[in-house]
Amino acid sequence: MKLSLHIDIKSIPFKHPVAVRGITISDRQYIQLTATDQFGHTVTSEVSPLDGLHQESIDEASEQLNQIKQNIAETGLENIANKKLYPSVKCGLDILFYLLKAKQKNSSLANYLNPQALSSLPINALLNEDLSKRELNKTLDRWMAEKRTCIKIKLGRQSLNKDIRLTKHILSTIDPSVALRLDINQQWTLSEFQSFIHSVDLNKIEYIEEPVIDYRQLDEIPDIHAIKIALDESILNVETSHFQTLPAYIKALVIKPMILGGITPTIQLASLAHISGRYLVISSSYESPTGLDNLYQLALATHKEDIAAGLDTGVNFVE
Repeated sequence: MKLSLHIDIKSIPFKHPVAVRGITISDRQYIQLTATDQFGHTVTSEVSPLDGLHQESIDEASEQLNQIKQNIAETGLENIANKKLYPSVKCGLDILFYLLKAKQKNSSLANYLNPQALSSLPINALLNEDLSKRELNKTLDRWMAEKRTCIKIKLGRQSLNKDIRLTKHILSTIDPSVALRLDINQQWTLSEFQSFIHSVDLNKIEYIEEPVIDYRQLDEIPDIHAIKIALDESILNVETSHFQTLPAYIKALVIKPMILGGITPTIQLASLAHISGRYLVISSSYESPTGLDNLYQLALATHKEDIAAGLDTGVNFVE
């Protein structure tokens, strides 16, 4: 199917500089893709590699898009999944493909992907910056007033003792029904992780995401099966054929489609997760508001009911 494809590089400033794997960024650059098919349906997605998370840069992604733009205009997006493209490029084009398919059927993306898609889904609140105790308490009070059901906090960027104190304070402040997710980004040693889990009430924590650089180290902890672990970046190193052999303590998979390569591999991974008794959490890598809307639709199609999506990164942008 022939279509027109417009490529525009855009940028959104952050309210405050954001640190990603040791790299500090003050604005979010992304490539906006706008496609119009032969019937006049127009849809928008984005390609947004992020320094520190992606191997490809925004310039490399832009160059690749311009190299294949003419081919896409002539042959369409049907064979994108089979092309050797950067994951972020493949994701943006894959989402365009499914958005057009949904539009042609007069359907939302979520319902096109899954007729039994959820109609709504909570989004976890995100604590991604160091706050004074007063600012922290105001933020927590606001989230409780907003009836937030899930909070995610980033740890591993300060001392272990500070992380423990912060976690204990949040657990003592929020409503007991609110789920707490901890994201360590592989910043702890095994010894630090052991100290942490023996210092906090694990019954109040939904999961701990990527606590150490190699999750297989966790097998050395005698009571590890009493702890709920989530994988994020590590899942990229797990072969599909080995998925069923993942340790039982891994309960959740946190998936960034922009890194994984789009809707198609995300749906495949969601199926594997559900079959094995785990659940999927669609997460963002600071996509634009349009990108977050598309990811929310994907979350509606792949999430189990009431599992909060990790799509609160938009609060970091200047409005």
